[in-house]
Amino acid sequence: MASRPDAQARHAQLMALFDALCEAPAAVRAARLERLQDEDAALARQLIAMLAADEATLAFDAPQAEVAAPELPPRYRDLRLLGAGGMGEVHLAHDPILDREVALKILPGAVSRAGGGRSGFLREARAAAGLNHPHITTLHEVGEADGRHFIAFEYVRGRSLRERLRDGALDQRELLALAQPLAEALAFAHAR
Repeated sequence: MASRPDAQARHAQLMALFDALCEAPAAVRAARLERLQDEDAALARQLIAMLAADEATLAFDAPQAEVAAPELPPRYRDLRLLGAGGMGEVHLAHDPILDREVALKILPGAVSRAGGGRSGFLREARAAAGLNHPHITTLHEVGEADGRHFIAFEYVRGRSLRERLRDGALDQRELLALAQPLAEALAFAHAR
């Protein structure tokens, strides 16, 4: 078993790698993970699990600064921006018809107009629609409004992995409690 200073140093190394790769372009991330796999497979596995969990939680800690009013489908009322990336923005929105909050993913206008981006987005929606698992959010609706495609997902309240890690390292019990349902959901999705 590693001593306390060794465990702290390992956690610091893991967090530094996580911070460096969290926002890195996919090619940079893949190359670094491949090198790390050869250098320290256990550390690489932990980092891969953390990165996957971080992506799955949508970065709920995104800055809540004023942003231009998004072009949301008319049915939804924007509550706040949850996160943004290369494939669009995710907003917390209210569906007044069903009186529920949803995570509304909106494809950027330029990508919506490009055939490849739109088809990838629809593939994502079709794949998500076929999944029914307790650790995978439910897809509620797919549509297009004002030339922009969107997907409405179940909104799950909670803290992101990034927020949790700011409190310090996860002990083995906490890591397993987070990683096991994530691994089960990924295995389920990949089996479909």
